[in-house]
Amino acid sequence: GLGNFKGVMLCNRPADLVPAKGSEAAQPFRVGAVSEQVGLRDMKKQTAQPVKPTKEVLTRHAMWLQQLEAQVQVQKKEVGAEGELEQRKHDAIKEQCARQRRLVQECKEKYGGAPPRAALEKAVAAVKQKPLWAMSEAELARFEDEGEDLLDWVEGLDPEEYIKDL
Repeated sequence: GLGNFKGVMLCNRPADLVPAKGSEAAQPFRVGAVSEQVGLRDMKKQTAQPVKPTKEVLTRHAMWLQQLEAQVQVQKKEVGAEGELEQRKHDAIKEQCARQRRLVQECKEKYGGAPPRAALEKAVAAVKQKPLWAMSEAELARFEDEGEDLLDWVEGLDPEEYIKDL
């Protein structure tokens, strides 16, 4: 019978290798004295599983991908923070420009048309005023002098003189 299996590799089946009935290998269990300790495997027959070598290139690449992912997340947070900062700056500039336009309009209404350049410069300077802590000593002295000049002007103000002008 094996003539019909042309080109097929066949192996010896256990049925083909049936030992003789009287031999020791045919018995399902060993009977009598056992040379080794019962329950333990034969260490000579036991084969160790080969350890798969890890591919260093793949492990380094995986580590690099994790670092890249962390870096991208940090960059996204920074871009979000920068966008928020840019939006705040834009809003502050927009507010400053609106204030400046309002002051120029008030100045135009006050002078009835084209106001003098000095009045416009004062209106614009009022919008761009630095906080006191950011001023240099010269700017601070000039600011205090302007304040003193303004107080002197108010003290010397004669309301009746203005009423006569109207």
